[in-house]
Amino acid sequence: MAERPYRYLDDVYSQPASLIRSLHGLQAQTPIMAAAAEWLRAHPSIVVAGIGSSYNAALAMEAMLDACGTPVKVVDGTELAYAPRLPRSAGLIIVSRSGASVELVRLVHRCLSEGISYIAITNAPDSPVAASAHLAIDLRTDFDHCISLRMYTALQQALIVLGFAIAWPRSALPIEELMAAWRQVDAMLPEWHDTIEHDGDFFAPGSTLYMLARGMDLANAWEGRLLMEECGKSGATVMPTGAFRHGPQEVLSPLFRSILWLPSTKPVHGYDFALAESIAGLGGRGMLIGRELPASANSHLKFELPPAPEFAAALFGVIPVQLGAYLLSVRKGKNPDELVYCPYVVTTEGAL
Repeated sequence: MAERPYRYLDDVYSQPASLIRSLHGLQAQTPIMAAAAEWLRAHPSIVVAGIGSSYNAALAMEAMLDACGTPVKVVDGTELAYAPRLPRSAGLIIVSRSGASVELVRLVHRCLSEGISYIAITNAPDSPVAASAHLAIDLRTDFDHCISLRMYTALQQALIVLGFAIAWPRSALPIEELMAAWRQVDAMLPEWHDTIEHDGDFFAPGSTLYMLARGMDLANAWEGRLLMEECGKSGATVMPTGAFRHGPQEVLSPLFRSILWLPSTKPVHGYDFALAESIAGLGGRGMLIGRELPASANSHLKFELPPAPEFAAALFGVIPVQLGAYLLSVRKGKNPDELVYCPYVVTTEGAL
């Protein structure tokens, strides 16, 4: 495995330790988590507002709670800030690593003026989003040097732990289970890195990247697209796996690359693996991410994830793509530690 010439890689490799620290922080906030879950259960539905990585992370909670019968809608904070009406009957959650993004601060001001309470999840407890919240959950972990890596996984983790508290209020938070899984990820990271580093073709400049997923893993597909844009400085597309078969497959070519999160449930597990095999048979290349991946998938890059509880199935699935975005950036001669046009926190409206 190559040395780490960029801080981006340090952020990737320190992810397990950072997320374990965050779990300790969430455990210390168990009374706040329980109170937030009770407050949210008192509403007929839940709305989660976030931007970028925060929005993407919330999609896992949406799928998780929808499966449990709790209606959740994730909305883009840049849209909700200017919506004609705010959701008055829903339990509102505002998610932000910094708690200072301009549209979310505007949304907070609207909530205050209209008498709407909300739950905040952030890594900045003194931020405007946290300061005015009904209850604030603090991630208590490390900010990334630049691009959101462990911030994304920390936000997804906090949201699914809160979702667990909503769905199973009489159960203890699953802190130890998640810590054990992160320790396994820590051991797997060097092998994942080597697999991507030694493949000279998949993350090639000029390739067409499609992120394909279902359910909770759509969170990672959307985040994967953002990583290719922010780090790889390349465009990418995200779609539900089944939807790809209804027209978009016409894009297939030798430059086509699919990153497919293989679900564990039947029958879609078999359907999606058959799709991956078809893509390879028609000249494209595929990456599979999931658990109990078929041994016959020899034509694909494969990343076997550690065992995890069903409600946390998506938590670790973005990490191979974080490594892939890094490799694409380096192969294009870009700096993965640098955002050229985007500030670390967007605090102004309008132009770039």
